[in-house]
Amino acid sequence: PLHVAVRLWDLVLVEGDLGVFRCALGLLKHISKALLDRDRTDDEVCHLLGHIPPPATRAEADQLVDCIYGIRIHARALKP
Repeated sequence: PLHVAVRLWDLVLVEGDLGVFRCALGLLKHISKALLDRDRTDDEVCHLLGHIPPPATRAEADQLVDCIYGIRIHARALKP
């Protein structure tokens, strides 16, 4: 949905690479239950990672954005 894309672009434009990293971690956290499902085959997990389903409802979209904004990463932790 457009409102999710706008909020994520805002995060990326404000935080740069750190924002991209937070978005990636948030997406993985958002689909973690599906990824950790023991009944999924490796091929199904790879397909899920390649085709992350978009949020079905406005509430689910807001939950995804909240999940992403809830991830805290200190920039100094990323420096070698």
